[in-house]
Amino acid sequence: MLRGSRAIWNYFAGSIISHQEKSGVSGVSGQAEKYYRAAAEAAPTLSWLYKLGNHAQVAIADAVTTSEAIQLDGIEARLISLGVMHNRDYDKIESKIRFGISGESDFESAHRTLGELLGFSAGKIETSGSPDPWWRLGGEGVWVFEDHVGAQSTSKLSVTKARQAATHENWIRANQIAPADMPVVQILITPVLKTEFGALCHLHDVKVWTLSDFRNWVETALSTLRELRRTLSEQGDLVWRAEALRVLRERRLTSELMVADLPNGNDVLVES
Repeated sequence: MLRGSRAIWNYFAGSIISHQEKSGVSGVSGQAEKYYRAAAEAAPTLSWLYKLGNHAQVAIADAVTTSEAIQLDGIEARLISLGVMHNRDYDKIESKIRFGISGESDFESAHRTLGELLGFSAGKIETSGSPDPWWRLGGEGVWVFEDHVGAQSTSKLSVTKARQAATHENWIRANQIAPADMPVVQILITPVLKTEFGALCHLHDVKVWTLSDFRNWVETALSTLRELRRTLSEQGDLVWRAEALRVLRERRLTSELMVADLPNGNDVLVES
């Protein structure tokens, strides 16, 4: 509670001084920056505070990353939009995701919806050469997927499929989903453990998520989001956000930890 109050009053002070500076008041240059910095340090999970003044790269006391703060913004907004006083809309979305991820025909749609529930903006376009769903986290990065879920676990990943997974970044940039300076992570979801000869060389920059591990991760994500939703009452609750971040980190559900846990294709698949 005290941290929230401190953040608000420092934000107000920074806003007043910023207005004075723009109005030509002398002796206040640089003072707004100090108050905005203090506001961000008091409420590190509020991503919009990072955008005030010129301190987007300020190192904050609790070491909350910009990606984490943006993801919290997205999760909170999505849960609020589905309603926290009744379960009808949330249950419908959760059921859609769980059903789709467990099968094949609705997997991609469920995959996209899951990204939105996890705080990302998500997309999917059905055109020649397009990837499967992509998840974007503000200006921090894009996670683009190849959902190879219809294959048998005993089959081999083809050279064509490997090349396809390895070129999704090109499509993302060509279609202006991500600018040139934004990181793009390519992820292949597959049940197979072997590749055709000549396929593995294309997977050095492609992360691999085994289908069974992904499905287990999704179940963890859904149960965690339902748990967090029970204690969410209103937007901007700093206590809720701090606890939500702790839980997301603990269960490896933040965007950064999700990627950190995934091996590159050439480290996990075997060419034969």
